[in-house]
Amino acid sequence: MKDAKARKSFKCRYQTAPKKTSDQPLPDGSHIKLSAATKVAVSYSETRRHIRLFNGEAQFSIYKDISWPLIIESRQTLIRTHKSIFNMDQRYGETEVTVLEGKIIASPIKQTKNRSKVEKGETLKTTENSTGAIKAFDIATYKDWCSGYTQANNIRLAELLIKLNRFTDIPLITRGRDTNRLLISGTYDLNHIENSIHLLSKSYNLKATREEFHIILEQLAE
Repeated sequence: MKDAKARKSFKCRYQTAPKKTSDQPLPDGSHIKLSAATKVAVSYSETRRHIRLFNGEAQFSIYKDISWPLIIESRQTLIRTHKSIFNMDQRYGETEVTVLEGKIIASPIKQTKNRSKVEKGETLKTTENSTGAIKAFDIATYKDWCSGYTQANNIRLAELLIKLNRFTDIPLITRGRDTNRLLISGTYDLNHIENSIHLLSKSYNLKATREEFHIILEQLAE
């Protein structure tokens, strides 16, 4: 544990481009792994630690120091934790938190007294004003962007495309409201987006049309 007198102020911003990831060590021994197209700000003082996820997705490995409070926030969620490893994915007006080690306390950013304890093997989605249900997942079969994949569990296609678009030069978009709201499950390859497009097309009866500046996904008539 670091002595309070040895603590020094530290401020830095980290940002990744599409298709690029980054692993950033912090002065307290913590680490932040930034997914592609992600921006994070870190601000440490002698009395507290603060990290802000502006956009994108990041995995946090937090060094334990009970006497040095830590807050991590996105646009929708405020996290308090002492020692843990967890992923934050900010997309489509909500933040999804997935805990891989330890536990966290999560609150909606505008309702910070509404606190939920999320432990290893659990995930939670939060908007600015509310939290969803805490759901368990199987860590043994869990895959995330750090291993080159993203997993969808009954989420809208529009949400999945946000995750895929972090890893492609040509944005994927949908055509039609029904296509946009299509519920998707499965594991998708972030390093080979063409494979993910093929899997989506085959599994959900979608047509993929490549145009000059984007790829359009559209649900075919039955």
